This record gives sequence, structure tokens and C-alpha cells, in this order.
Amino acid sequence: MVALCKLYHANSPLRIMHYAKFHDRCAIQDIYGLNPKVSKVEFVTREVFERFPLKEINVTYKDHSEAWPLEPYPQVDFSKVNVVKFGFPDHYSVVQVNSGTRGSNAKALGKQRVLHQCTVIIQESLRVGYKIVPVLVGTDESYRSWVFSNTINLVGRTSLLEAMKVVAEADTFVGPEGLLFYVALSHRVPAIGYALPGKLQSPLIRCAPEWGAKTKVHSL
Repeated sequence: MVALCKLYHANSPLRIMHYAKFHDRCAIQDIYGLNPKVSKVEFVTREVFERFPLKEINVTYKDHSEAWPLEPYPQVDFSKVNVVKFGFPDHYSVVQVNSGTRGSNAKALGKQRVLHQCTVIIQESLRVGYKIVPVLVGTDESYRSWVFSNTINLVGRTSLLEAMKVVAEADTFVGPEGLLFYVALSHRVPAIGYALPGKLQSPLIRCAPEWGAKTKVHSL
């Protein structure tokens, strides 16, 4: 999502050379595909990546230079992504149970915290006088059969683009700091994020003051 925010004002057509230690190529292709300016995505090795000046290729949090100014609220076209099949009510709040898939980047809220957040959403629904439904998203298979009253469980049932659209249209978002957290912030969805210990002051939030005003980040 941060890549989309940084590429928003770039000239087209864009040829993307993507390097990451771990990556799901299909998912990354789908994300870049949300930007109509992107004409090609190539996945490169670290050796190839390091031959290019950072100002030309790096659109991650490691480079906040003027070469890649971040647009905090890009217009992303989700019109081709169908989430009607999930039968959402008018108001819902997303709880992401986990993010990341490998190594130190994997984060999980834990079932007690997920249960608490669902309870908070339902209590808020009673306070405001209209129904707000908790919606669970993520990939942790242990949640697939998890049932909580008045909750829609989409864990393991959405594609990445579907999950992004679900978050972009939500009332609020709670989840680990990661892709969907930044989808929420870039779509003006009030968000509560959970970061790994020692990483509460995310450089991604610092580089977009508008985001910092819309979120709180707690430690896992």
C-alpha cells in the first residue's frame, strides 16, 4: 500500500523492479495492478536491486526522500473487486487477526485480544444506536471455525484485494501494523494498530503526519 501511495504522482508508464526477502508474487502483482500507470512488474534479486540508485527504485519505508513523496490518500480503484457476496451490513468494523507470513514480520493479535475487540465493537454499536458488525479477516487457519455472536468471520475466505476493499470501506480497523493497517489509514478509516515491541513509532506513520492523527499504535 505504501508503494501505491508513493507511486501515485509518478509519470506513466511505470516499470517496477521489486525486491523483497520474502514475497508472494501473485499478491504483489495484484497490488501494483491497482495503479493503472504500472505497465510491468519484475521480481529481482538483491544483487540486481543494489545496482540501482535508491531514488530510482526504492519506494519502501527506507526512502522518504523527495524522489518519492508519499500521497497519504491516493484514489484506488476497487471497482472490479467484488465483496458483495459477503453480505456486509451498512456499518461494520474490521479486526485483522494476523498479518505477515514468515519470520520476524509475522504478527498476531491473539484470541483474547480479538474477542475483546469484537466485544468493544458491539458495545459501541449499542452506544451509537445502530448496528456495527465486527468482521474478522486474516489468514490464521485456527480462526476458520471460530464463532462469536453477531460477527462475520472471513478469515481465510478473501483474496488479498478483497480484504483490502473490505478494510477500505469499513467504519474502523483494528489489527497488526502491516498492509491492511495502511490501507485503512490511506482511506481515512480510523485505525488501531499493534506493532512488535520496540517498533511503536513506525517510520511509515512519521512520514505521513495525516496518518498519525488518525491512529493509535500499541505493543503486541
